[in-house]
Amino acid sequence: MKEKGNEYINYIKGLGIIENKHSTDSIPILKGKRKTVFWGFIIAMKSVSKLSRYVFENNSMSCILTYKLSQDHLETFFSCIRRMGVYNNNPTCRQLTSSYKNNYKCQFNCCSRSKLFFARYNNIYI
Repeated sequence: MKEKGNEYINYIKGLGIIENKHSTDSIPILKGKRKTVFWGFIIAMKSVSKLSRYVFENNSMSCILTYKLSQDHLETFFSCIRRMGVYNNNPTCRQLTSSYKNNYKCQFNCCSRSKLFFARYNNIYI
């Protein structure tokens, strides 16, 4: 589980964002203007990994309900989407994808497709 988590963290760290329409140069997404969401995901993944390791090694529980943990980074993400004009607490897939693409114009430059099952690079699926 730790190796897979590190693979996802390296994936996020490898993302780049193009902040200027007229330039093809990208900067790391963790140094861009909208870095909070991505740092939140990384911190959450590391926290859940350490928490689960501690809980499972001490035989305290057999599973962890992660939805009970903090979701501040997701709230930040959806507040950005609401600012893009989607004032719906439950946006449709099309609204979410459209505002995500407009808000985070990412250049995906990371590991091969076969290693990651949750992302498609030509189309963004959430």
